[in-house]
Amino acid sequence: INNRFYLTNRNDDKLTVIKAIKYGQIIAKEYNSRLVILTATRKSYALENGLGKAKINIINKRGKLDGITTSLETLKTFQYSKQNDIIVGLYLPPKEYDKIDSIVGDSPIIATEFSDGELNDWIKRWNAVDIENPEKENPTLQIDCVLKVALDTLTNRINLSSGLSHSSDNHLAKTYIRTLVKYHYIHNREDINSYLIKNCWKASDAKQFVNLLFKKLDGGRFQGGEKTGLKKIYGRWVEECKN
Repeated sequence: INNRFYLTNRNDDKLTVIKAIKYGQIIAKEYNSRLVILTATRKSYALENGLGKAKINIINKRGKLDGITTSLETLKTFQYSKQNDIIVGLYLPPKEYDKIDSIVGDSPIIATEFSDGELNDWIKRWNAVDIENPEKENPTLQIDCVLKVALDTLTNRINLSSGLSHSSDNHLAKTYIRTLVKYHYIHNREDINSYLIKNCWKASDAKQFVNLLFKKLDGGRFQGGEKTGLKKIYGRWVEECKN
């Protein structure tokens, strides 16, 4: 079941906000969950224009909008309740969705983009549904089999709660990076970053891994990771794809 949705602003700020919140309310009612309206800053023109100050005051006083428990949060104040909060993001900076995805996991998100295309990487990550055109086909992540096996194996072997901070996990990640750079074709930074976040990596850890990978691809150096036996590791990935 797809639980990522988006709306593009079609030159009508107010209508986009209203549609996004209404869609969030439908899902929140279905899930019997809290609706979280997430803005970049406390003073949001888009929110005031869409809801109006009267409704914003009602939410702040009673915590409900149209019978749905609702919370108005900013990126700084948001704390996920781990109870399937339904998130409506109002014109957030695109990269902020990396952090939000890491926090909320599988909980539904309705994202709004100010201009067409600014959320393309996020849309690809989840094959997100255009609320106004559900049948629209969007580009999907391009992760070939060998790269997928490498990333999945790494994901299964490291402690995702601590990321690459533990020495053994850091060592393994760098070994895999050395193997990929030496034997495999790597080309899309954002697709790899998205794939890791989609598979429960924290945004900061995914970014660290991708930065190290592309640093090595660009001829940079780092300490750590095995330098021998890489061909054998790569061969196991290839064999798994054949099977």
